Amino acid sequence: MKANYRRIVIGAAIVALALWLVPSRWAVAAEKEGEKENDEQVVKFSQLPRAVQETLKRESKGGKIGEIKGKEDRAERKGKLLAKGAEEEEEKEKAGGKEERGKIKGKEDRAERKGKLRAKGAEEEEEKEKAGGKEERGEIKGKEDRAERKGKLRAKGAEEEEEKEKAGDKEERGKIKGKEDRAERKGEKREGKKEEREKENEEKVTLAQLPSAVRATLKRESAGGTLGEITKETEEGKVIYEAEVTLDGEEYEVEIAGNGKLIKKALAEEEEEEGKAEKAERKGAKEK
Repeated sequence: MKANYRRIVIGAAIVALALWLVPSRWAVAAEKEGEKENDEQVVKFSQLPRAVQETLKRESKGGKIGEIKGKEDRAERKGKLLAKGAEEEEEKEKAGGKEERGKIKGKEDRAERKGKLRAKGAEEEEEKEKAGGKEERGEIKGKEDRAERKGKLRAKGAEEEEEKEKAGDKEERGKIKGKEDRAERKGEKREGKKEEREKENEEKVTLAQLPSAVRATLKRESAGGTLGEITKETEEGKVIYEAEVTLDGEEYEVEIAGNGKLIKKALAEEEEEEGKAEKAERKGAKEK
């Protein structure tokens, strides 16, 4: 009676162990022992569920526990594997459908973008053609305007040339006469100044040698002109500075006192006449 009870308990423990074992381990064992109807797997005591361990300890009553095996029905395992495979296949089909739809949508988007780019390119080409036409018309108009301006300039140049030819003789004659007169005046002036410097106390100086007040007055009076010879004269104990200045083609004589005060500024021709008169007066005074 006790022996039968022990066999029943051990059988129950084995069944519990079979229900606990991992299906994947049984699948591996099933591949190795394909001809057996049921698969077996050897397990350690420590791998058993706690309830199975307590039952085995109680029934073995301190005896030695030998090999422990677990079993799983192959048909059940195949059913599980088939169900899992079906689920995985369904997931793949779903993912494949999404991916395919994504590819189709991507192709449609690319085709749409290409169409937009072609349309944009056509619009830009049309704008370029319009701009090119305007630019070409502008160039033609610019050439016509330039040609017209050149014609007007030629006509104006011809008129000016004719006027110059008419006035040329008069101006040339006037220039020649003016040059002769100026040369004559300059010669007489140089000669007269030379004689005066020999007889009077005169000294040729530079602009830098002038007192600051005299230099400032001379710069003011010669502004825009050309500064010529500068002399320092002493008359009756007073220092006077004389300078030749050319302004607008006319020669001037400028006299400045030692304190920078402007004494006189007159055309050289007038100054020459006055110089001759003063020279005559000085001669008369000396003879007396």
